[in-house]
Amino acid sequence: MKYLQQRIVPPFRAEVSGKFVKPGSLISARAQFDSRSINSDMLESVENTEIYRHVGILYDMGFDVATDGGLRNDCGYMDFFSGFNGVSPELSLSGKISFNDKHPYLRYFNYLQAVAPLGMTARVTIPAPSRLYVELVRGGSADTLYPVHDDLLRDISAAYHRTLIALYEIGCRNVLVDGWTFCADESPNECMRLNEVALNDLPADFIVSVNVGHGACGAAFAVERVDAYYIDFDVSNPDELAILEHVPDRAMVVLGIVSPRCASQDSKEIIADYIRHATRYVPIDRLCLGTACDMADCASETEQWNMLKLVHEISEMIW
Repeated sequence: MKYLQQRIVPPFRAEVSGKFVKPGSLISARAQFDSRSINSDMLESVENTEIYRHVGILYDMGFDVATDGGLRNDCGYMDFFSGFNGVSPELSLSGKISFNDKHPYLRYFNYLQAVAPLGMTARVTIPAPSRLYVELVRGGSADTLYPVHDDLLRDISAAYHRTLIALYEIGCRNVLVDGWTFCADESPNECMRLNEVALNDLPADFIVSVNVGHGACGAAFAVERVDAYYIDFDVSNPDELAILEHVPDRAMVVLGIVSPRCASQDSKEIIADYIRHATRYVPIDRLCLGTACDMADCASETEQWNMLKLVHEISEMIW
């Protein structure tokens, strides 16, 4: 039974998040780059080719969102962090942190938008501000330049906010913040406040989604500027859905349910029934469907595409 029409703005009923399985050509190119057999421009050319191919497959499968699938990220989000002035690829500080108008993610978005077919929304995925803060504090690399942590928090939030504005100015209208709950154990409130400040005063039509992963606490849902939450669930445990009680009425929810171990046609009704359980907490019109893990955890590209095919088929069955 279909309840509603498909959405025309993100998040879409069938959603894509996380990293794709790295294809062999990219694994080879990365190894050649690490051994200095090719330069960064040659590596980026291979990345571009694979992103173009992946976006084309998503389009052919009927998805409305185009992502780079993390194909550029070999070591977490170090390229995003080192895109700021003052931050090295090793996460040491050479100066105060500030916005860089040559940040590589601006170039990456321009490419993604250029290859996304008409009708697809190009989405940028970035790490949460709290992740950079925790990494710098944990490594002790910020202590000399930032003996007062409030100054570090201020500069991180300002650099993030200005980068988001720069993305908006070149046409980005949807960002997914990954690792939203990546916080220091001793200062979760401080970390969530940092995330909140970085998102303040963004344009109203800039849709901000956050990935809270699995087992998030209620504090993860307290930031007003968030438009959608991506939450992973174990389809065998409907009790986990109780976390949805914390989701604000204004926000959408992407249920991360489809995983490699349940990515079979036999799982369709199980997953559909889990979505129905979720409607006890969030109305069906505010729900969407996605994967329960990084697709990079799949055994192969074939398994990855089968997972996403199932996501799209179930979304059409439900909505």
